[in-house]
Parts: sequence; C-alpha cells; structure tokens
Amino acid sequence: MNVSKILSENTYLKPLLEKAIKDRKEVIRLNKLVHGAGLLIIIIIVLGIFFAVYSTVAALSFAANFDAQTFESNKWYSYLTGGIIKHGYKFFYGSLIVSYLINAFYSKPHSKKLREFQELEEASLTRIMQVAYTNYEYQSTRFADTYHTFELSKIFGWKGKQITSYKIYGSLKKKSALIKTEIYDIGVSIYNKPLSFINYIPYINILFYYTGHTRRLLKNIFSSSTPEANLNDFRGLYAVSEFNKKLNGYTVVLPKSIESRLQHWDVNEQEKVELEDVRFTDHFLVYSTDQVEARYAISTAMMEKIVAFKEKAQLPIMLAFVENAIHIAIKNKDGIFSIPTAKQEAIEVLEEITQEVEVALNIVDDFSLNRKIFT
Repeated sequence: MNVSKILSENTYLKPLLEKAIKDRKEVIRLNKLVHGAGLLIIIIIVLGIFFAVYSTVAALSFAANFDAQTFESNKWYSYLTGGIIKHGYKFFYGSLIVSYLINAFYSKPHSKKLREFQELEEASLTRIMQVAYTNYEYQSTRFADTYHTFELSKIFGWKGKQITSYKIYGSLKKKSALIKTEIYDIGVSIYNKPLSFINYIPYINILFYYTGHTRRLLKNIFSSSTPEANLNDFRGLYAVSEFNKKLNGYTVVLPKSIESRLQHWDVNEQEKVELEDVRFTDHFLVYSTDQVEARYAISTAMMEKIVAFKEKAQLPIMLAFVENAIHIAIKNKDGIFSIPTAKQEAIEVLEEITQEVEVALNIVDDFSLNRKIFT
C-alpha cells in the first residue's frame, strides 16, 4: 500500500497523526507520574500497617517487661520503639497526604489528556480506514457485551476464581460479503476474585487488596506503551468468520506453551485430540467435544497453514471451531487499531497501522475465512 500517496491525497491526515503522536508522548509521561504516586501510596499504606502492628506489639511488650536498668542500657532501642509509637502516625499520614496531593495534582490533567488522545486516536483510525479500505466498514472503540462471540469461542475460557472482561478497540468487516467475516482489535483483562474469608482479617484484607494493583502500577510506570495497552492480559487480533456447516461440538486449538497452565482453561468437557502431524503437535494442543468433528475441522491443509503462520510470525495464536464459525486470536501487545508507540513520524505511524491491518486481512485469507472451508 502506497502510504505516501494516501498522505498526499488526504492532507488532513498528517497533522492529525502528528497531533496524536505528540499527545501520546504526554499521556505516557503523565501516566508514569500518576501511577508512580499510586505505587507510593500503596507502599506507605503497607508501611503504615507494619508500624501499626509493630507499635501494638512493642507497646504491649514494653509495658509487660519494663525494667529501669534494661531501659537505661538499651536507650537507643527504647527511643526507637517510643518514637515509632509516638510519631509513627505522623510519618504515615504526612506521607499519605503528600502522595495523594501528587496523585491529585497530575490525575486531572492525565485524565483530560488521555481522553483527548483516545478521541484523537479514534478519529485518526476512522479516517485512515475510510481512505485506505473503502471495501470495508470500520467501527471504533466500544465495550464488548459479556455474551459476545468472545465468550462463545471459549478461547479465553479461563476458569476458577477469575473475572474476565473484554473491550473492543476497533473492528473491520467487509461490506456486502456473502459469508460474514469480522476482524477485531480486542483487549482481555483477568481479575482474581478475593477469597471471602480474607475480607474479615484486619490488615491482611488491606494488603491483599492493594497487592493486586501493584503489578498493573509497575507495568504503567516502566512501560513505554499507552495506558490502555498496559491494562490487558491479552491484546491483539481476533478474527471470526462463518462457514456453511453448523458443528455439533466444540474444538479449541491452544499454544503448547500454556500446557503448564492448562488447569486454568475450561476444557473439562473436552477430550484431548491426538493428531498425526508432528510439526503441528510440537506447537499446539487440541481439545474437542467430538474427536471426529475435530479432525474434520482441523484438516491437513488447515494444520499446514497454522504451522506456517506460527513459524513465520512467531506470535501466540489460538483457534476455536464452534457452531458455524471459526475464531482466531493472535496476541499483539499494542493491538492493530491503535497509534503505535514505537513510531515518531506520521508516515511511520501510517505505515505501521496499514501493515498491521494488511497482516490481519492476509490471515483472514490464509485461513480461508472468506471461503467455504467445509464441503
């Protein structure tokens, strides 16, 4: 695709992208400051809990074992203990107030700039898709319904004590297509459900609550990506296409790298399918409710295409065959419908975005998602 020609024929795109690049830098800077202050608040709260526990134990021990001679010979220990008991709360509340002030000072401009950037990014992507892909219909950011096709596919079928949420950052579908095909840029976030009894244990419940946020805060502080890119446990391409036969069962193809974490996937109702292609089985695990149907769906030609893509792209890929559709998920940290963080010039950004979309469309074509795969 000739991106220079696109920029020259659509002069409004360059200033739009340049403004988006500038705003993206400011968003990342403010994001680090706000989340740094948030991390500091957590550290101070943890220290405050430590001081509270220490002060209580030390005061009880001091009162029960007071001895004038020991007190004189260990004044440094007594002063330290007494200082913590007497002045620890000043440090705790003082530091907490300072941290909250830092957070409050930057959080408002951060929220404003983030909102502006998101609107600008959405407008930029919409314009680019309208110009570059006239045969496709593009829809921008929206939240996914919990009963959406992502749940149906069970590709993200994590089970146990997790809550899974989805967000769509954009979608592209071909106009007037006989067979429905849609490409999404999605983010998937997983949250652990707290154990109910922990909520009733003083101090421990606070620690448990704040520990869960620390990992995300650290990711935002040390990452050069935008805040939204850091929110997700999975971000990337999700393609779904219908075919002309309705399956009775359900088949999922997962990367072999997740084998050690397979207990987190909801595959209890499925049986492991042993396939003959060694190259395929070296990379993937297959589970299905119907062994015959699984072999029908994952033909020799399909296995060759999956392996070829895996070896070429070196990206995690997951597939599912359910009802009358095939689902494909491919991980990509920054997504495919976003302003890429590694690029600094308008033409570089446009090249990166169009290349990502071209890859997505090629994947659709490579896996025969726009043709009847069952005959």
